[in-house]
Amino acid sequence: MKKFIIIKNRIRNIKAKIVVSSDKSLSIRWALLAAQALGKSRAYNLLDSEDVNSTLIALKKLGVKV
Repeated sequence: MKKFIIIKNRIRNIKAKIVVSSDKSLSIRWALLAAQALGKSRAYNLLDSEDVNSTLIALKKLGVKV
């Protein structure tokens, strides 16, 4: 089994709205994926927790505009 994936082509323009519950794991995963995306990403109803806030702070320190 491969332990990695190779992304050959990035998807440039996705304009979709996905509604999910306010959950710690989903909020952190969204932040990490959005940090890698091209352009702007918007999230509503992110969980306001210490873990999620720590993730956002870490992304800011890495140079991601939050």
